[in-house]
Amino acid sequence: MNVHDTLASHMVELGLQINGEELATLCLQAGRQGMDNLEFLTHLIDTMVQEKRHRSFDMLLRLSGIPLQKDLESFDFSFQPDLDEALVRQLATLDFVKAKENVIFLAKPGRGKSHLAMALGLCAIRKGMRVYMATLNQIIERLQEAQRAGTLTKRKWMAFTRPSVLIIDDVANRVLDRSSCELLAELIARRYEKGSIILTSNRPFSEWPRYYDANATEEMVDKLVHHSTIITIKGPSYRLKEKLQQVGSLK
Repeated sequence: MNVHDTLASHMVELGLQINGEELATLCLQAGRQGMDNLEFLTHLIDTMVQEKRHRSFDMLLRLSGIPLQKDLESFDFSFQPDLDEALVRQLATLDFVKAKENVIFLAKPGRGKSHLAMALGLCAIRKGMRVYMATLNQIIERLQEAQRAGTLTKRKWMAFTRPSVLIIDDVANRVLDRSSCELLAELIARRYEKGSIILTSNRPFSEWPRYYDANATEEMVDKLVHHSTIITIKGPSYRLKEKLQQVGSLK
């Protein structure tokens, strides 16, 4: 075993993930750049920290269920002039997560609700936080399946209560029976003042009773809005914009 492999082995034993070949490459780079001992040590540690962050991000992203890596930089704020960009970017600091508060995006389809929800979720993952995203229908189906099997235990609930941020997409897009509404109300109650929810819906709260049990709706909305930032997007549809651009390009 050469000196690089020996040193790398000791570093791995200390919890520093690197192999001999990688260490040898870094040593060569340091020599070519004329780094002194302190500069090389700083460069080595910085490289390892960055690699650890990348591994952590990749793992948390896989577990999150976030379907697309859409960040704030790819969001066209100029197309939604009424949207408070400063407020959205302040939310990206994740102070609301530390305070265990909620963020609610309300808008018609195609206005960028899910994009913003995913962007905030990615911000949290980059900070090493656990995030989970699913549509409301997917969440209800999982809870109902466990309920029918008699396995809806605290451990099952933890899939939705453990993450620092739970993103519930497409709320109030279809009618739920009373049992499903009660499951949703319980989920929100379990996270109330214990963990943040980012929620998207095509419909204002006033229309939710048309889709959900009135009593369950009142209870869940009360807890959702108590500590929350509500953002309503009233601008045009991005999907319509893209379709018009496609049509224009054919002329």
